[in-house]
Amino acid sequence: MKKIIVFALFIVIARFASIAETSYPDSLVTDTCLQQHMEMIDSVIVYAKNYIGVPYKYGGKEGKGFDCSGFVHFVFEPWGYNLPYSSRGYGDYGSEVELSEVRPGDFVLFKGRNATSTGIGHVALVIDVDEDGQVYIIHATIHKGITIDNMSNQNYYITRYLQVRRMPMPCELSDAIVD
Repeated sequence: MKKIIVFALFIVIARFASIAETSYPDSLVTDTCLQQHMEMIDSVIVYAKNYIGVPYKYGGKEGKGFDCSGFVHFVFEPWGYNLPYSSRGYGDYGSEVELSEVRPGDFVLFKGRNATSTGIGHVALVIDVDEDGQVYIIHATIHKGITIDNMSNQNYYITRYLQVRRMPMPCELSDAIVD
């Protein structure tokens, strides 16, 4: 069993190692739009890190306690985004991208605590992808509250991974934000 886990981990790390810079199609966005979007994502990530250590609270969506989707919704709200309040809602939000194309600002969707489930049970925000392809997420966990984890090297996340979703930029879809 240990050999299978090590082999699976090797495959996942190999996929992450092939991460390349992903760009939006020129027909959809301008350089200025992309730059503004990435600056906004950087600001959201800085803002999200202010809540590290805030405890987990089922259904929580404010600074005193969060669940996973409540936290992601909360950190994007100051920028005018009205994101889903349920982790399942992220399965239809934005567009799916390959794990090898993940970048800061993307949402990673996981199964919940039941690894045999096929449904979305957890959402996390990608905050960094390092030069070795390690993917770092910030999210609300039951035991640690808001925390940062390296999802690339933890079997818990590897076995529960479902997909990556990328939010539309305001210049792509006018209804992506709420004014």
